Amino acid sequence: MTKILNKTALITGGASGIGLLTGRLLLQKGLQRLMIWDLRADDVLTKIDPDKHFEGKITVTEVDISDASQISFWVEMYSAKGWIPDILINNAGIVVGKNFVDHTLEDIRKTIDVNIYAHMVVTRLWLPYMIQKSNFHIVNIASAASYIGNRKMSVYAGSKWAIHGWSDSLRLELKEVSPCFRVSLINPYYISTGMFDGVKSDWWLPVLKPEKVASAIVKAIERNKRVVRMPFLVKLTPALRGILPLPVFDVIASLLGVYKTMETFKGRKS
Repeated sequence: MTKILNKTALITGGASGIGLLTGRLLLQKGLQRLMIWDLRADDVLTKIDPDKHFEGKITVTEVDISDASQISFWVEMYSAKGWIPDILINNAGIVVGKNFVDHTLEDIRKTIDVNIYAHMVVTRLWLPYMIQKSNFHIVNIASAASYIGNRKMSVYAGSKWAIHGWSDSLRLELKEVSPCFRVSLINPYYISTGMFDGVKSDWWLPVLKPEKVASAIVKAIERNKRVVRMPFLVKLTPALRGILPLPVFDVIASLLGVYKTMETFKGRKS
């Protein structure tokens, strides 16, 4: 098991949604220091710790993680203070929610920068410091979209497929160095945090509550789970994709309503 008590954690995109909730759960389990990197740093302390139970344990920094120079700067600043994460959660992500032909080049670049490049840069720049520890845990938040494409999700799904492959390769590389260096990949369905506001999904494949996903992330850390898929039908997706002919799989996904979920997508308001 990965211990949380008296450890240090860094969460990107931790100012809202599952990042914020996961940070709070980690603090409740005895985390010594929580570091949050996000574009929106305002009022995070009030949201995560309204009663000041964890006063002095939370550091919030405004960072554009699509900018490698900013990441490098803050890694140097934090490491100089001895603030090196035992738990690194690459959580930040964005979605455009348009057909591919309607994406601007800026839409594509920004999605790749935030959803792929930032995860890799943050991890790469922290690893030389983290690898000096006896153990650490990296958590990469991907998506059920890393198993199945969908309309209006082409670039987003592509970015999550990339994170899936990178995480698995990183896990194997770090395992050769030490069995105590761990990587978890989290693949949830839609989460009701605002990012996918407007999506419609039937009761047999429900939009997930953020609290449930945050709890699953913490359990994955504690129990050293390599992969988390949720809800249940997402667990079946890799097997069905591997066994069934693609036209048959498409029919099943259509019957389940998966390919229509983004038709009413609105997304988070600016």
